[in-house]
Amino acid sequence: MKKIIYVTVLFCGIYVSAQKSYQQYKQEREYSQRYANEQKQKFINDVNKALTQYNSLTDQYVTLVKKHKSTTYVEKNYPKIIKPMYDVQIRLLSVGKSMTWNQSDRYNDIHHKWLVIQDSYGD
Repeated sequence: MKKIIYVTVLFCGIYVSAQKSYQQYKQEREYSQRYANEQKQKFINDVNKALTQYNSLTDQYVTLVKKHKSTTYVEKNYPKIIKPMYDVQIRLLSVGKSMTWNQSDRYNDIHHKWLVIQDSYGD
């Protein structure tokens, strides 16, 4: 009889311990999923900001090239526009595989403006 009671208490203890471990596992999994989602949203927002900045700088570049009719003149005389534009372009290219489909299309549209102006006024 004592053995049955000991075995019953042992199994109850194992069951309670397993329940606590499972609850802790669920909490950790929910936390990690929430953290991953927050990081993903932060990444998407950072890429959107970089795309907006790249679009603005590219528009300024296109305007200056059309005004001066030379890409090399603009690149030599306007480093405050050119350097950040290239920096953002490199940053966007480095995360290109992780962009969403819409972000990738937006980048391609912006970059297309730059390529067209290079073909038209490139020296």
